[in-house]
Amino acid sequence: MNKHCISLVLCAAIFAGCNKSELTITGKLDNLSDSTIYMSVLDEEFKLKDIDTTKITDDGFSFTGHYFEQEECVILHSKKAILGQLFVGNDNVQITGDINKPDDIKVDGSPLTDKMQQFLKEIPEQETLQKLSQQLQLAGNDIDRRNSIIEEIRSAREEQMAYIKHFVNSNITSPLAPFIMANNMTIFSFEEADTLITKFMEAMPNHKYTVALRSEIERVRPIHEASMRVQVGCIAPDFKLPNINGDTISLSDVRGKVVLLDFWASWCAPCRQNNQTLVEAHNKFSDTLLEIVSVSIDKEEDKWKEAVKEDKLPGIQLIDKEGIVANTYCVQSIPCCYLIDSEGKITSRDVEGRNIFADIEKMLNNYKETK
Repeated sequence: MNKHCISLVLCAAIFAGCNKSELTITGKLDNLSDSTIYMSVLDEEFKLKDIDTTKITDDGFSFTGHYFEQEECVILHSKKAILGQLFVGNDNVQITGDINKPDDIKVDGSPLTDKMQQFLKEIPEQETLQKLSQQLQLAGNDIDRRNSIIEEIRSAREEQMAYIKHFVNSNITSPLAPFIMANNMTIFSFEEADTLITKFMEAMPNHKYTVALRSEIERVRPIHEASMRVQVGCIAPDFKLPNINGDTISLSDVRGKVVLLDFWASWCAPCRQNNQTLVEAHNKFSDTLLEIVSVSIDKEEDKWKEAVKEDKLPGIQLIDKEGIVANTYCVQSIPCCYLIDSEGKITSRDVEGRNIFADIEKMLNNYKETK
């Protein structure tokens, strides 16, 4: 290649670089008392990260010099408040309005921001939920009224969840979909999330929101798979643990009995309260097939033994210092209880309080009917 060709190539590269579009944000917001505005984005873990700052002048403020490979959420904020949540690429965006009237702030030049704002405006039952929450606070001890309001809240939230899921499913090729999904992960089952993320991977595999969601689903996949092995109807996984005398006890040792398997710890206040219910359950069903198996996740044996003695815990007392059995049973919080029938099948989970009595009685009655 001669030097004239090299010069042409260099000129072309420089020309292309000079014409590469960048994000420009200019704004004029009345009643903005802060002197500095920050521009932030979400990183690969959906954590907020400041990437720029600018000073406010009489002419307003501006951000320039940022090139975005992908359209993503940009948040403008001061030390006091969020000023705007934009969904932008390398757009030329203008923001105008009054900081005291956030609903009237106008954003021009960002089509995806318009779509996001439309999504937020159309979420159903927002005002209804606010009113119901206030009514719930005023209901006091009126149980019937409280239950009625709670049912209305549940119905309104179901409508909201349906709307959000429909939006995400209808916008698979838009980066808005993984963004909105990430902000509402709790409403999606593992199977729903896994299916959607697979679709995102096909449509926009390199977008950082897709990558972040994929990473999260793979992180929780082993937990989900483990939880599927301890669902109602599954055979309870067997295990071996030392009891309070140091002898090794297996769950299979009590096969043939109705087992209340309880995970707890000496340092857990709700667990210690629940222990009293276990004592009542033992006393109530002492002449039945019920066997209470308590598994402590304490690290210190002395504190475990002391708590067992103080609470006068009945039944089989085991300790799971490494948390292996608790992990097998997907114990995310304690107390956590499983009810297991005489054939070793899980019939209910997270039974606690007075519900223990009803569940145990139902189990024992079913057992009698089969004999």
